[in-house]
Amino acid sequence: MIAAQRLNRENTIIVFSIISNGVTWEFSKLGFDKFTTNITPCIIYELDKLFAVVNFVFKQCEIQPDNLIVM
Repeated sequence: MIAAQRLNRENTIIVFSIISNGVTWEFSKLGFDKFTTNITPCIIYELDKLFAVVNFVFKQCEIQPDNLIVM
């Protein structure tokens, strides 16, 4: 996440991370030199909650600049 932010040479860009083993999903955010992660991971059996979080991440990414380097 730090590498993606530095490759874009822009500390004001928020970088999101989604990690999953197929059952448990964890979401992280790096923005403005501050790393945050969710306290309670989502599980695949809570589809409404999981889809809401994934949708939020995608919506936040849509408002980011279009010229980002994808890793």
